Amino acid sequence: MKKSFLLLLMMLLGNLSVFAQRYVVNGKEGKIRVVQYELVDGKWEIAQPSKDIYVENGYEFEAVPPVSSKTIVMEYEGKYYHVIWPKKELKLIDDMGKDGSLGIKNRLRNSIIGDFYFTSVPALTGFSCTVLALILFIMGAFEKNTPYFLRMIFAICICAIALLEFGAAISLGSDAYWWCNPDDVGYLRAILFTLLFSITIAVQYYSIKMYKIVGKLNGTANTIVYIVCGLGMVIATFAFISVLKNFLFMVCCAIFAFWFFGRAGNTRHRTTDDRGNTIHVNDFGTKVD
Repeated sequence: MKKSFLLLLMMLLGNLSVFAQRYVVNGKEGKIRVVQYELVDGKWEIAQPSKDIYVENGYEFEAVPPVSSKTIVMEYEGKYYHVIWPKKELKLIDDMGKDGSLGIKNRLRNSIIGDFYFTSVPALTGFSCTVLALILFIMGAFEKNTPYFLRMIFAICICAIALLEFGAAISLGSDAYWWCNPDDVGYLRAILFTLLFSITIAVQYYSIKMYKIVGKLNGTANTIVYIVCGLGMVIATFAFISVLKNFLFMVCCAIFAFWFFGRAGNTRHRTTDDRGNTIHVNDFGTKVD
C-alpha cells in the first residue's frame, strides 16, 4: 500500500515538474511586448478586451500551465500575459522537467556566442576581412605568381567571412544582421551598413573566381576553401534576403510614390479658368500645355 502511494506521489510530482519552468525576460530591445491572455476551458486565449503591455528585461517568472513551446504565459501584476516570441525573448533559467523546451537556438542566443554576435566585433571583423581580401585580389590580378603566404591569407579571409556569417545565422537567426536593421540602428546607419555589407556579399559570390585568380592552395586546403566558398555563397543569399526584408516596406513606398506622382503629373484634365477659357491641368491642378 505504501509503495503504491509513493509511486502515485512520484508520478504526480513528475507531471508537475514538467511545468516547473522558470524564465527571465531577455528581449533584444531591453523589454518585450506581451498580450493579455485568459484560461478558457483549459486553453489559453486572448482576453476580451485584451491589453498589451511591455515587460522590462530581468523579470523572472514561472510559466503558468498549460505550457508548450509556443504558448508560454507569465503572471504579471495579478494578470496573465502571453509571450509573443518566446524563443527570441526569453531565457530558460530553471528547467526541472522538460529539457530544452525553447530549443537549441534559444540556448545559443542566450549564451556567450549570442552575446558575442550582438556586439559590433563580428561585423567589423568580417568587413576587415573583406577589405583585406580585395587588396590581395587586386595584388594577385597584377602578379603572375602570387606568393603562397598571400594566397593563404586570402583563403583565410574568405573562409572567416563565411564562418562568421554561419555562426551568426545559427545563434541569432533572423537577428543575425541586426546592424542592418533600421529598428535597431536607425535608417541612416542601416543604409550605410547595408551598403558596406553588400561589398562583402559581392565578394562571397565571386569568391571562387577571385580565389582562382589569386592562386590556389595545395592539397586538402584547396578542397576546404572550395567547400567553404560554396557555403559562403549559400549564406550570402540568405543574408541578402534577410537584409532586404528590412527595407522592403520603404522600397515599396518609394515605388508607389514614383508611380503615383508620375501618373498624376502626366494625367491631363479639362477645366475652365476665371475667364471661362478651357485649359488642361494635371491631378495637382497645375496647368499643362
